[in-house]
Amino acid sequence: MVSILKRVALGAAISFTVSFSAFADQAPYQEGVHYTQIGVPSKEDTLTEYYSVFCPACYRFTPLMDKLEASLPKNINVEYAHVNFMKHAPVDVQRELTFLLHAGFAVDREEGKTFQSWVFDKIHNEKWRPETTDAIWLFINQSGVDKRILEKANNPEFRDEVERYLNTLMAMVNADSILGTPTLIVSDAYRVEVGALNKNDPFGDLVNLITHLANKE
Repeated sequence: MVSILKRVALGAAISFTVSFSAFADQAPYQEGVHYTQIGVPSKEDTLTEYYSVFCPACYRFTPLMDKLEASLPKNINVEYAHVNFMKHAPVDVQRELTFLLHAGFAVDREEGKTFQSWVFDKIHNEKWRPETTDAIWLFINQSGVDKRILEKANNPEFRDEVERYLNTLMAMVNADSILGTPTLIVSDAYRVEVGALNKNDPFGDLVNLITHLANKE
């Protein structure tokens, strides 16, 4: 399986130059209303949440993502991509946490989820506000975090891979492919427009829309 870091970087070159057909999907889901095409679909069926641990909406969104993982067809892999463009946190701190959070998922998916939840809790419930990268590592080292995550986050090749992802992320932001957090993107190509979900059953409609987009040819 191609990691999200490599897959997003590989798709970046064509994501912003592709020309799209004016053909609109048949109801109930229409491009420009329920979703926006931002690139060429990857070969893998994926749902990626672009999020930040500093984002209150992302923190509140966590239970929904857990529910989505349990509700989507098994062929759709749910992935998490941390961002570094939040205005109320130092960029270098966001960047260092991106290394750590992506390292967690690279080491072990369940360990990555546990670590992600732990960081969310520290920031939003215990009001942890690291101002420097040294402060992050001091706190992390004192907190008994899985050493495999720390080793992975310090691996030069892995850090280069994450840096490439962050460069691609900024290209996506500059192209208005990502407008904020949380953002849901299916198969690296379709941004879900959650504001257009059926208000009578938004979760059921979200599951159906993601499944529809993952199955698009």
